[in-house]
Amino acid sequence: MVAGNWPAARSNFEADYKEYPAHPVAQFNMAAAHSHSGETNEAHNLFSQAVMSGKTYYPSDTLEPEGTSATVGRHACTRLHKDNKLDVNCGDQIAMQLPPAPPPAAEPPPAVAAQATAPEPPKQDRN
Repeated sequence: MVAGNWPAARSNFEADYKEYPAHPVAQFNMAAAHSHSGETNEAHNLFSQAVMSGKTYYPSDTLEPEGTSATVGRHACTRLHKDNKLDVNCGDQIAMQLPPAPPPAAEPPPAVAAQATAPEPPKQDRN
């Protein structure tokens, strides 16, 4: 990944994740690979897993801006927040307080077109 060879990095990340699926670094790296490939749902799911499993795990090395003084869980939260994704395990209290989104509204029935009427001729006086 450092050299910019994402296909090779992804292959390594997949092997690590396959062997150690519960390890926070394996989860985080696999999430980063998914994110790089535009697979946002998969990335968000794995970042969320890394938040939980990496709460107390400090990486020995990282390319993340926060450096090794932050846990893998903190790095995963930062990545989720960059994508405007909230996670209650990141301390995002608003994610717990928001009610579920309402179902989409049904489309209103089509408007009835007004019909033009011809003016009635004036009434004749019978007298």
